[in-house]
Amino acid sequence: MKKSDSANQSKAAAEQEKKKNINVDAAYLHVLGDLLMSVGVTIAATVIYFCPTDEYAWSKYVDPACTLLFSILVCLTCKKTLGSCVFILMEGAPETIKGHDLKEDIEKIDDSVKVVDFHIWSLSRGKNLLSAQITCRGESMHVLQEATQVCKDYGIDQCTIQVEDLDALDGHAPCSQEYQY
Repeated sequence: MKKSDSANQSKAAAEQEKKKNINVDAAYLHVLGDLLMSVGVTIAATVIYFCPTDEYAWSKYVDPACTLLFSILVCLTCKKTLGSCVFILMEGAPETIKGHDLKEDIEKIDDSVKVVDFHIWSLSRGKNLLSAQITCRGESMHVLQEATQVCKDYGIDQCTIQVEDLDALDGHAPCSQEYQY
């Protein structure tokens, strides 16, 4: 089976994500934040030195104002990293993988293949996982191997795929059918 353009794009994006490290980004932002705060302290100290508070009453507000301003700047620079951390902790679906296209490519393996349950999530930056349930008619091992390869083509690091051969059920209901008790 030929790789789709969507698979190539997803795989490339996942590989780019793997090169990034959220801990290094956070350490860089920490150093940058310390630098910005030092600049704020230097500005406040310079103003207070040249405009003493006993002569200029307004100069006592310069230090808290600089601290507030530079604290807001630090918070704004950390927003993206904090968002990435929350996204990973919440195991969000990776933006680099086009889930709809992946599902369609799995269903293109064979005319009888149908994806009945499908979940993709990020365990860390660039480490994507998939869980799926697929139904087919005959050759379930071939369908499993092809589906696993399609997932790897999309940059999925680990996939758990349950394949049900509808021909082998021998009159029993498939797992995807809901029972009412």
